[in-house]
Amino acid sequence: MNVVVVVVVVVVLFIQTEHRETGKLAAMKRVPIQDDSELDDFMVEIDVLAECKHHNIVGLHEAYYYDSALWVSCSGVWL
Repeated sequence: MNVVVVVVVVVVLFIQTEHRETGKLAAMKRVPIQDDSELDDFMVEIDVLAECKHHNIVGLHEAYYYDSALWVSCSGVWL
């Protein structure tokens, strides 16, 4: 019997940012996207974060796709 093991490594970059006017901290999450199925998976995460409004869940500011990567800005993140 042959066994095939597939390992997928996704490098996610977190960047701490500060709002220029308010000084509040946030995080930028950059996820490289290889194909449309990966983007669909992350769209589910974005939809959930957009609907959840709770002090124990990070808040979604915005999300956009640029230069083959998904960029997500979140607040309430401890960095």
